[in-house]
Amino acid sequence: MKQFISSLKFLKGFGLSLLLGYAIIVSSLYLAQRQMMYLPPQISQVQIITLLNEYTPVSVVTEDGLTITGFFSAPVEEKAPIVLAFHGNASHPGWQAIDLDVFTTNGYGVLLTEYRGYGGNQGECSEENFYKDARAYFKELKKDYPDNPLILYGQSLGTGPLIQLSSEFPQQIAGIILEVPFDTMVNVSSYHYPYILGMNYLLKDQYRSIEKVSQLTMPKLFILAEKDEVVTWQSGKNLFDASPEPKKLITLPGATHNSVSSYALDDTLLEFVQKEVLHEK
Repeated sequence: MKQFISSLKFLKGFGLSLLLGYAIIVSSLYLAQRQMMYLPPQISQVQIITLLNEYTPVSVVTEDGLTITGFFSAPVEEKAPIVLAFHGNASHPGWQAIDLDVFTTNGYGVLLTEYRGYGGNQGECSEENFYKDARAYFKELKKDYPDNPLILYGQSLGTGPLIQLSSEFPQQIAGIILEVPFDTMVNVSSYHYPYILGMNYLLKDQYRSIEKVSQLTMPKLFILAEKDEVVTWQSGKNLFDASPEPKKLITLPGATHNSVSSYALDDTLLEFVQKEVLHEK
């Protein structure tokens, strides 16, 4: 009997230790979640100048009074289409510019947004703050180019602000392109941290894009990576399935989350914009 009681005390103590350890892990992740979620890259000024030599820095003021700076390449013709682009996490407008060369080469305007907390911009990264940033770029662009067809292009994390913006101003957006998008950050986080329970309650920035995408009736192009190890192919497919027509899905065979740019997509992007968005013959 004494041995049995001793075993119970050991198990109770062991269980309490496990519970305490779990609580410490969860608390640490909760407190550090935004530092873990948002990863601004380090890029030299020389690289920026080299990659963005055809772009001009453009500053906008957000609704909470913060000045942030992105990069703009004006359209060749007065009313040519303009692409408003949102890059992914751990990325930079200079790197995204390479992926969007097809548009500037064909005379389109391109505004490469940069978020607060990234690229030398002041401010704190958060879902709501990124939405404010997106609105600021959008409103500045529509003020200066009110009659130009506007196409939104988002990569990974950037599809969150894109979908939010599209849901707020659906009549002013001609089409959207979503590269390796995700349904919700809750699902993405649960995929990477399956042992953390209650992610719905713990995650501050949830980017519930799947709850907004059903409102988007403009033409949509979804580009998914078959072997996406970051947001997963299924997460992007969930978003596609929840969106209404017109829509088009492309899955890149063998592609990982960060290898999409190695696939030849220029013709695909241009064809989508010209035929599905602008209805050119």
